[in-house]
Amino acid sequence: MADTKITGLTLGTPVSGDVTPYVSDPTGTPVTKKALMPISGTYTPTLGNVTNVAASTLNQDFQYIRVGSIVQVSGSIAVDPTSAATQTVLSITLPIASNFATIHDGNGIAACAASGEPAAALIANIAGDIMYMQYYPVSNANQGWRVSFMYKII
Repeated sequence: MADTKITGLTLGTPVSGDVTPYVSDPTGTPVTKKALMPISGTYTPTLGNVTNVAASTLNQDFQYIRVGSIVQVSGSIAVDPTSAATQTVLSITLPIASNFATIHDGNGIAACAASGEPAAALIANIAGDIMYMQYYPVSNANQGWRVSFMYKII
């Protein structure tokens, strides 16, 4: 197999986590390298009521896909703030561990379908290697949120 050209290999359907060969710089100095196929799945994040959160619930398992050192995550949660017009912070654990160096190593947004609720920002928390969802709620009513964020694996 080591002496087989790529064109001579059996064609198959790669699955998450497989390694595939590729040729870098085919018109210059070609070098055969390997790449990891995207890894995807679902996970159950742990939510942490950090600031101004009476309760939070997971509406469904989150989905994620990893391509190289970048992970994209999405999911649905409900947050019950303690007070309106007060900074509200919820923590969300990651599907694949990282060691964040700055708050910019993870970014995202959450949207609420409720009338008047603002969007929430998602940023990396370097102290806990988790994501923080931050916003100022219009009311203290429990609201559903659609969450989407990306982060670097460091």
